[in-house]
Amino acid sequence: VTDGVVRAGAGDEIVYIPRGVKIEFVQSSRVLATEGSGIEFRPDGRSSGGALTLSRETFSYRISVNWLTAGVRVARTGTNG
Repeated sequence: VTDGVVRAGAGDEIVYIPRGVKIEFVQSSRVLATEGSGIEFRPDGRSSGGALTLSRETFSYRISVNWLTAGVRVARTGTNG
């Protein structure tokens, strides 16, 4: 994540994050990604794991990826005030 830009997918597709959205990324300490930081999904069904939090004003969403199962969980972690 750099200046509101996120690379998505296996290609060079870029996703632009709107201004005012704060992005926090935590890489899993169990398995390291092979290229840079980010969450890598592998052909064997595993992933590098990690969590991404997107927040703006009074609400946020946390996207967590399990390193072993590559399962993805999205949870709202803030409230509208």
